[in-house]
Amino acid sequence: MDDSRHLPSPLALAPTSPRLRDGLAVFALDGNRVRVGLSEPVVLDGLTSEEAKFVAQLEGTLSRKVADTTAYPHVVDRLTRLGLMQTRPPRKVTPRGDSHSSVCVMSADALGAHIGLCLAQAGVNRIIFDDDAPLPAHDLQSLTLSRSRGEAAVRAVNAWVPHSACLAPHPGDATAGDVVVVVAYGAPTVSLVHDLMATDRPHLPVMTDEYGVTVGPLVVPGQGPCVTCLGIARTEQDPDWPMVALQCNGERSPQVSVAGRAIAAGVACDAVMRFLKDGIADPRQWRVDCVERGGRVAAGRVATSLRGGLLLSETVVSAHPDCRCHDSSVLSHDLENQESILF
Repeated sequence: MDDSRHLPSPLALAPTSPRLRDGLAVFALDGNRVRVGLSEPVVLDGLTSEEAKFVAQLEGTLSRKVADTTAYPHVVDRLTRLGLMQTRPPRKVTPRGDSHSSVCVMSADALGAHIGLCLAQAGVNRIIFDDDAPLPAHDLQSLTLSRSRGEAAVRAVNAWVPHSACLAPHPGDATAGDVVVVVAYGAPTVSLVHDLMATDRPHLPVMTDEYGVTVGPLVVPGQGPCVTCLGIARTEQDPDWPMVALQCNGERSPQVSVAGRAIAAGVACDAVMRFLKDGIADPRQWRVDCVERGGRVAAGRVATSLRGGLLLSETVVSAHPDCRCHDSSVLSHDLENQESILF
């Protein structure tokens, strides 16, 4: 029997009445004092015993009661002024989901499947895996009788969040999903990026290399930087990059440590969820280094030595002035030389 089907979504238990911000815990102290939070606690004093109990009921983690906020408006006002109250009502998510949001993950390898699981647990209504690559014979997922990586990912995600994942009806269809997560080694395919830009499809590049994973920026065609901007900027630093980028795709599979994969999946999930909530392009890019880069000089150039360690860094990416991503003619018409879009 699959007990995972009975695991509730964390968001499904969230009360809809006014409550404290997510993650804030309430602790009783002596003299009817109440401490809210662990890392940067706020201690409320001068409360009556009933007011102290009321504050405890506002904790979203443990409380199952709907607190009557009309009974203690002065307490709610005090908590609000301290920045402790939830400013937006939590989105209600049922096991089948009712947010009507969908995300297409253009890879069902270990990293792509992990991203899909994070999105499903975060409340995305529909996770679409677009990956018909066959499973290796030695892959444990092959024991599920799945014929492809996409099918295996769907089974794995649905075991945790039932009915949340499915296969793309048409493989390679870049128009699936409100957001498309592109997982690839080094660089995405030129044709895929062209289709995403031409159809105004928001997309999040998740690129891996021998050191780790680069996530973002989340691209909204016509707003902010795009993958083309990244390619042009990198070419200015590395003239060989266009030729290298065109050879990145194929049979190469991303090799990311378990810890790095978990961090990258969480970062990607957060970027997508913020876009689904606000609809705003995020120019930030995150880098998850799974092995530390140490500089040493060799033959007049900087070589890299490998040392253990994880590092998460963040940068802001700007649109490149030579990029044509804001040109409407590029978004609406096929170009004979598709490489010119990226490089």
